[in-house]
Amino acid sequence: MRLTVLIALGALLALPCAASAAELRTRFSGSDARVTDAHLAPALTSREAAVEKYLLEAYLEDGRAVYWSARLSNLGMGDGKVQAKSRISGKGMKKLQAKRDAKKGGYTAKGTPLDLTVGDHSLTGTPEKLRIQAEGDGYSFDLTFEAELKAWHPGAGRNQWSDGTYYDMTVLMPRAKVTGTVTIGGETATVSGYGYGIHTHGDVAPHEQAKRWVQLRKIDGSNVIYFYQFQPTDGSKPVSWLYFAHNGKVVITSTDVTVNFADMQPDTKSDKGYQVPGAMVIEAKSGSTKAVLAVKGKGKFRRTDELAKLSAVERALASKFASPVRYEQTAKYKAVVTGGKSLTTSGGGARFEVTQLNP
Repeated sequence: MRLTVLIALGALLALPCAASAAELRTRFSGSDARVTDAHLAPALTSREAAVEKYLLEAYLEDGRAVYWSARLSNLGMGDGKVQAKSRISGKGMKKLQAKRDAKKGGYTAKGTPLDLTVGDHSLTGTPEKLRIQAEGDGYSFDLTFEAELKAWHPGAGRNQWSDGTYYDMTVLMPRAKVTGTVTIGGETATVSGYGYGIHTHGDVAPHEQAKRWVQLRKIDGSNVIYFYQFQPTDGSKPVSWLYFAHNGKVVITSTDVTVNFADMQPDTKSDKGYQVPGAMVIEAKSGSTKAVLAVKGKGKFRRTDELAKLSAVERALASKFASPVRYEQTAKYKAVVTGGKSLTTSGGGARFEVTQLNP
């Protein structure tokens, strides 16, 4: 899952002035919550910085990738607006994409079961089965995601700050079987593949939530891995969570996670002194099970300065709050699990992403 830094920039530009950072009071911890329809339901609050996102991606056997997302937010003028996006891409083909915008009241957003419909873009279903549909210029798709692994919410509760703001997430489908149809230029093909889905929501301003995010995702092959960490701005210890499944079975999920970073690479293009980890060792515990995951990037990060996408005026304003830079690369890994579910496994092709918001 890519951290949506542009959403963060939108929140920064929408804020009238800098606010004092609140303290992180509660965080993901304890036993994982059982995911129900309620975890899928729209949960946008009334705060100015509130943002909610649904993201599903499918990787088809014919080599094409399909993307669907919807972002609800209060950023800027008007509360409760939404933007839905879709995309089809693949080797040797022109990328096809579309977006649909609607104001509050101009789209459907219901829970139990989920129904999020923005014009000709829709997401419906339950934690066991989700359906995405979209139409764009010269294309359409209708895909069903059937869960191969159960939905995951890391621990109980959510991350909440002293001013009442919060951040929460659910991996709706860690890995899903995908079937359906894709139509391009009037020709319809029956397709199959695999995919995943994620739901995030919160109303804490991004520059008040974290200085840095680190993420790792791997969903193809025999191993399914989701790792997330953010460094709170209040100086408290990082918030980390890990999901690891092997051969279709969950091996460990944990919020009791520590990380040691290595191969620190200086960002010579930034004047903020950013040091980007090129490797890390993740240690997670859950009951008698312990997992150690060693991760090593396969090359230099692909660097994206998010402020460079803005106008000069927007850049000057946003830079008062944050200087976000995103670094991406693929990584190889080795996992050693001991305890009740012991195993050793390794692989490559994991997506390793670091997003630095502030020093």
